[in-house]
Amino acid sequence: MRGKRALRGCNCLFFFGVAVCVAQDGTASLMGSVRDITGVGVSRAYAELWSEGSQGRAFRVQADDSGTFRFSDLPAGEYSLKFGHAGFQSLIIKGIHVSDSEEKSIPPAELTVADNFCGGYGVLDYLRLLPSRGQIGILRGSVLVDRGHKWVESPPIAGVDVSLICARDTTCGAVQTDPRGRFMFGPMPPGYFTIRTQRVGFYPLDTPGYRIQPGFESNFRPISIERCPRGNCDPKRRPKKPPAYCE
Repeated sequence: MRGKRALRGCNCLFFFGVAVCVAQDGTASLMGSVRDITGVGVSRAYAELWSEGSQGRAFRVQADDSGTFRFSDLPAGEYSLKFGHAGFQSLIIKGIHVSDSEEKSIPPAELTVADNFCGGYGVLDYLRLLPSRGQIGILRGSVLVDRGHKWVESPPIAGVDVSLICARDTTCGAVQTDPRGRFMFGPMPPGYFTIRTQRVGFYPLDTPGYRIQPGFESNFRPISIERCPRGNCDPKRRPKKPPAYCE
């Protein structure tokens, strides 16, 4: 990246000396910031915005040294926003509605350092912007039968007891999965949590790494739970699984 230059009616970025510009012809704007888990702005993170209703409409800017970004001259519509930076996991925010002439700001987006977690840890799929502002958030997920990493072939499980575990092993919420294996917690204050899943005929499972973020609905990838052989869920008789390999 050798620099950034603005031209009237378009956002221009210079990649290896080549200008990439996307024309914009609206009246709205969208702004926010990108930070890491310590609250420090992620300098020069890229932000890519695309229309959820109009294919081919995309806009791209780069955050400044403090992690602040801004899209100008946007047409009204519904958008998704993607952030990325070397060394961090990419993040997608959906459901961003922008009206004509609106100067919209969104809550700070937090990027997680890229790690080689290989199962056994909650993995965020995407965020969805909540229509109401405030210091509350929502957590959504689902539970499937463990068939390796082939989620498409894994059926959902209804009636799984799902608990939201706070600090000091305290249960802050409890629900059951619906017929499609889905569960939800919130609206509730933000924080870091472990999800505990239990159902007759399956091994219980504690999965850490879940977070409720203020102003967002956090959607996580499915949890896979393993059947007990012949209905015997004694952990001492649990077959050992081969080691997992991260891609």
